[in-house]
Amino acid sequence: MSAALCSSLLMVSALAAAGPIEDGVKLLEAQRYAEATKLFQKEAAKDNPRAMYYLGDMLNQGLGTHRQPLSATAWWEKGAYLGDVDCQLALASAYRAGLGVKLDPRQADLGPCGRQARQFGSHAQHWRLFCSGQRPGS
Repeated sequence: MSAALCSSLLMVSALAAAGPIEDGVKLLEAQRYAEATKLFQKEAAKDNPRAMYYLGDMLNQGLGTHRQPLSATAWWEKGAYLGDVDCQLALASAYRAGLGVKLDPRQADLGPCGRQARQFGSHAQHWRLFCSGQRPGS
């Protein structure tokens, strides 16, 4: 198989994998919350941590339902264990604020990676860069 064909197949595969989440985000933007919830639930059942992040965010904000911070943090916790940075940050914020969980600064600490990333600031992008091995400005 040629390198160009392999590359094309990988790109198509990556686009297909990202498709449902992008579709869900478009549904959120169109305020079609029931449809977005169904799509994200279907993806979360496949252990897609991005879907778990969006489900948690919808529940936390009360989009399409009443606010459910406990359920939101449950989704973020699942996504955090699967390695999703946004879920990890949302879960840490929930522990820091006592949102759906008992206030717990130690749980909000994000561990050694989070402590070291804070030296670059609290912005999520800095945390993502740090955990990926990059440094802001590099």
